[in-house]
Amino acid sequence: MTTNTTRKNMTAQFVAKTQVNINECIDWVKQAGMMALEHYKKPEMSLKGTQDYLSQADKQIENFLKDKLSHSYPGHSILAEESGGSLGESGFIIDPLDGTENFLRKIPMWGICLSFVEHKKVTWGIIFNPVTDELFVGQRGKGATLNGERLEVSSVESLSECCVCLGHSYRTDNTHLHRIKGELIKNKVSLRLGGSGAIGLAYVAAGRYDAFIEEHLQIWDFIHASIMIEEAGGFFYPFDIDKSVTGGGVGVGINKQLKSQILEIYETTKEVV
Repeated sequence: MTTNTTRKNMTAQFVAKTQVNINECIDWVKQAGMMALEHYKKPEMSLKGTQDYLSQADKQIENFLKDKLSHSYPGHSILAEESGGSLGESGFIIDPLDGTENFLRKIPMWGICLSFVEHKKVTWGIIFNPVTDELFVGQRGKGATLNGERLEVSSVESLSECCVCLGHSYRTDNTHLHRIKGELIKNKVSLRLGGSGAIGLAYVAAGRYDAFIEEHLQIWDFIHASIMIEEAGGFFYPFDIDKSVTGGGVGVGINKQLKSQILEIYETTKEVV
């Protein structure tokens, strides 16, 4: 016979397993970062497609994070880049290693990413670059931080004074991106190509870039930094979680001062006039 006390204990255990502890998740991401550094010394890889790489570190880190999350929080779904999965009412999104080609080429611009989504909204996002020892965290309503220090987007207002990072993929048509690049150059914008959507977007939150533009990213590439940019006072191009899970989405993050100018370029270059 189940007593009221037993029911209360069972309820308390269920709540404990469903209430996600972000600090615990940060510890796991940092542990994954140390694992990645071991592979970084002598990386091994395979090709998934044109300029689309998979390293042994991707597999190991994804499995490590999935094991930790599924064991500690079995009530939540998991969506991961390499092994797939689903995203229910609440769940985790994993990118075990964003910027894999940078990782393989020993370019220190890559990161391990983890987010938590509830009721179709991202609650928090984590991006960790173990090479630079930089931990970016964004929490809805609580701000964004880099190694514990509060982040704010830049205050640059002029296109001729701003720095924009562009991203591209050979999985999609880049015609629109070429038009955007042309307009930015006309406006004397300083351009960068970073090789990691997650890190590039996190840099917008940190004020290092004034904007980041990529025509198409998968949800695990951009969702982690989207909340960081918003919490740091910037703008992130609106996206639908369900559609982004199945088909990806636009990855555009901008400081508020440049929002109208960058968006005008983005929208007016969609089709040739």
